[in-house]
Amino acid sequence: NESPLLLLVNCEPPPGTRDLPAYIYETVLQIQSDVPVLSFARMAYRIESEESERICVDHVTHLKSDAAGDSSSLLKQAASVKDAVTMLQNRVKLIVTYLENVQNGNHPRNHELLRLILSLTHKLPAMDSEKFNTAFQNEYHDTLLISYLGTLTKGCNVMNELLEKFNLSTDRSRRRHF
Repeated sequence: NESPLLLLVNCEPPPGTRDLPAYIYETVLQIQSDVPVLSFARMAYRIESEESERICVDHVTHLKSDAAGDSSSLLKQAASVKDAVTMLQNRVKLIVTYLENVQNGNHPRNHELLRLILSLTHKLPAMDSEKFNTAFQNEYHDTLLISYLGTLTKGCNVMNELLEKFNLSTDRSRRRHF
C-alpha cells in the first residue's frame, strides 16, 4: 500500500476510558473544487489476540503477588484447569475400568451404558490427523514465543530500572566532586 499511515496515541486518556487511546489515519485523495487534495481519514481497527497472548500478558502484569498473598489470576485459572483435567482423567479411568471388567466378564453388560460410552467416544474428535498436529505445534510454538517475549520484556524492564539507578548514583557522585 502506497498510502502513508498516521498513528496518534493519546498519552493522557480521560479517566474511565476502556478503549485503547490510539487512532489510525490513512491518506485519502479527495477532489475539492476540481483540485486533488490529500487528507487524512480515520480508519477503524480491531486488535486481535490469541488466548495464549492474553494469558502471557496477564501473567506478566500480575507476576508479583499483592500484599495479602493472593496469586495472579493466571495461577488461579491454571489451578482450576488442573482440577478439571484431574477430574476428567479420573472419570476416563472409571470408564476404562468398567469396560475392562465387562470385557473380562467380571461385570455384567449394561447395553444402555455401553451405548452411552460409544456415543461419547464418537463425539470426540480424531486427534491423529496431520492438520491437528500442525495446528497444535503452531499453537505450542506461538505460546512459547509469547512466553519468551514476556520474559524478555520483564528483563528489559529490570535492566532499565538498574540503568536509571546507576545513572542517578553516578550523577550524585559527579555533583559531589565539583
